[in-house]
Amino acid sequence: MVDPLIASGTNESLHLAAKIASHCGMNRFPRPKWVEFLWACARLYPTNPRERERVIGSRYFIRVLVRDFESYG
Repeated sequence: MVDPLIASGTNESLHLAAKIASHCGMNRFPRPKWVEFLWACARLYPTNPRERERVIGSRYFIRVLVRDFESYG
């Protein structure tokens, strides 16, 4: 269900995958899928510290999702 979104790797597709996962339940997806998702999210961050994003908060969904992880402990 979220595999094509993760494979796409865009900010929008990963944001949508996070919404789907939160709605369906975090425990519905296996741990390796979460690892793949988080690696894809890591690639959203610039590798050059001088590069700045134009839209502030565009990756905020990652923080929200990590907070959801904590509640499922």
